[in-house]
Amino acid sequence: AIAIANTVLDTTSTAITRVKTTTASEYKSGGTIEYSIVVSNTDTTKFANNISVTDLISQITATTYSGTTAPAFKNWVLTVDSFTGAGTKPGDFNYGSTISTDVSLNADIAAQGSITYKLVATVNNNITGTILDSSSTGQDNVKESDAGVKMSAPKLSVEKNVNTTEYISASELIYTLHIGNDGDGIGTNIPVKDILSSIQTDLITGVTGSAYSTWQITAKVLDSNGAVISNPAITNPGISGTITSDLNTTVT
Repeated sequence: AIAIANTVLDTTSTAITRVKTTTASEYKSGGTIEYSIVVSNTDTTKFANNISVTDLISQITATTYSGTTAPAFKNWVLTVDSFTGAGTKPGDFNYGSTISTDVSLNADIAAQGSITYKLVATVNNNITGTILDSSSTGQDNVKESDAGVKMSAPKLSVEKNVNTTEYISASELIYTLHIGNDGDGIGTNIPVKDILSSIQTDLITGVTGSAYSTWQITAKVLDSNGAVISNPAITNPGISGTITSDLNTTVT
């Protein structure tokens, strides 16, 4: 009998490598992350046939602003960036379309050939934690090889104004406390304190005492144009209705 060596590699061959990387170090809330997926046949003589490329993107999770875990991405687009080797074929897929179904295709790769796919994934608006595709369980055989992508830092500002520069006894002062975020990331659990009960002034009796007898504090959420958002999806002012105690809360 004559033994004939197998000249074709299958998807389980150790000569097949699948590497997923990104140059991004930070992402914007609701923004995109671009990944490169390179599938290579390192064998010098054998052709690789029906090589599975499976990336279960819907199973990638990250921490949300509320501390829970949720899918990191809303949708994604896969395209073929380049490929090398005679007979190399990237495989059939819905390239160029915005989808929310996982990547699953079969490619053919020539000896020492490779295919580079580009994956652009849109981050869910509620995600704040590091996004890392580290799972290679089940049928997922595309694993990220870097440290993951972190949310961009928020850029917070606090400003307190009053409606007048002078007052008369027993008059009403209206203060406006504005907390803004001009950054690309979500600010979470931001402490906000305005201890009105501790503010002292000189009284007509000649002693020092509380500046205010009573107060009411309300809150509202504004968009970038200053319009009120009645049901904000993420922003939480930390109080609801009217409070008559000191302001001591956390906001998102």
